[in-house]
Amino acid sequence: MAPRTSLTLALGAACALVVAGCSSPSPADTSATSESAAQPTSESIPQDGSPCADPNTFCVGLVVESGTVDDGSLNEAAFEGVRDAAIATDAVVTYLESTDEDPYAANIEYLALSGYDVVVTTGVDVPQVTIDAAVAHPDTRFIGISQNMSDGPANATGLLFADDEAASFTEDLTGLIVEIHAGVAP
Repeated sequence: MAPRTSLTLALGAACALVVAGCSSPSPADTSATSESAAQPTSESIPQDGSPCADPNTFCVGLVVESGTVDDGSLNEAAFEGVRDAAIATDAVVTYLESTDEDPYAANIEYLALSGYDVVVTTGVDVPQVTIDAAVAHPDTRFIGISQNMSDGPANATGLLFADDEAASFTEDLTGLIVEIHAGVAP
């Protein structure tokens, strides 16, 4: 395994352990490393026990449509951007891996209802799911990776890039999350 991949996996595992240790239980069949999620219920939504319920805690969640956060492509680049932003802002971070559109929407909803400040989504075929979540949760910022959000609400931003621009995309994502945290993002 390449040193960078090992570092990414180690940091990802550390982030998952920290989040799992200080957050309320996630929806049924969902954890930082699961590949699917059941529809959240009101009983499974973290309330007072979630660090994200505290307005002084900055929380960033990543929901991948399919695949894993160590897939060597879009999902991994998104994870690296979220991880780097977490380091820069001292954010609480989690990620959820989805297997199809229904758990994908449920995972996005779960993070929004859990008080996450920023929800980052990946998946070129599902921008409407992210836009719908942004409409339903106007106090949460949504960033859709490879998703055109031009018809979305003000709290939804799409990051579009060419296949050969993945490295700069990671930096752009990190920068946007840092700007949101600082209150200067458009």
